[in-house]
Amino acid sequence: MRRAMIILGLAALAALPLRAGADEGVRPCGALIGVPTASTPVGTGGCPGVRPGSRLLNNFNGLCTANFLFRSPDGTRYIGTAAHCIGEAEGGGDDPHERVWPPGSGPKALDGEGRKIGRFAYGALQSHGTGVGVTYDRNFALIRLDPGIESSPEMCFFGGPSGLYTDDPAGTLVLHYYGSGETGGDVLPARSGVAQGTPQPNYLYATGLAFAGDGGSPVVTSEGQALGMLVTFSPHGVGFSTEPGGPPPAYVESQQGTIGITRLAPQLARASEAMGIPLELVTADPK
Repeated sequence: MRRAMIILGLAALAALPLRAGADEGVRPCGALIGVPTASTPVGTGGCPGVRPGSRLLNNFNGLCTANFLFRSPDGTRYIGTAAHCIGEAEGGGDDPHERVWPPGSGPKALDGEGRKIGRFAYGALQSHGTGVGVTYDRNFALIRLDPGIESSPEMCFFGGPSGLYTDDPAGTLVLHYYGSGETGGDVLPARSGVAQGTPQPNYLYATGLAFAGDGGSPVVTSEGQALGMLVTFSPHGVGFSTEPGGPPPAYVESQQGTIGITRLAPQLARASEAMGIPLELVTADPK
């Protein structure tokens, strides 16, 4: 019991971007450095370059994590993250906050060293619930990478993604994710969690550990399929029931967990529609 309470205590905050000092100078992005991958459920080590799991600086001087690499038919590359990392896509509630920026007009996007890698092209944010129990049905952003910026589709440590996850199983689902937040990203960035199925089309909860700055982290299945992005960490899915014949419950979930994940497939479909271009996930060879 004591161990469970410690885990919940660590998780009782939203996965908001972590405040950090950013280098305001804009420098060209250096060459991508390869990193080895491994099959163990957790791991240490940095995530250099522009790739799933690398560190980003957001527009209000904090940290976030990049998720997957995407491509449009004309060859333009995009790297994903959480929309709450933009600052200009704030909001939530029943009316989704969504914005598309034409090329060259979006907020600047910087890597973990403060170097400009591109500009934000898309952001969508919609939530339900309040406080530490907030859940994001939509929390997805795309950075349009500048020409000449080196990038890799391969997720740090775990490898992949091998494809886009679109299933809805009812059983236990083992997940892997890589967060580059200031605390966990420096100590144990590669982590694993467990979800009891995926009953909701836009989000799911899982049991795992996350830290401030992990927002946007790529989440894959044990088979390497891109499932979504980590967006919150708190005790999720703790609902309330009423007596038979009484009013409907205000908040009841069929899942519980300590991390909240926005599912990728519906976010990518909506971004493609809003931007007017078909976007595809760029896959990498599985380990």
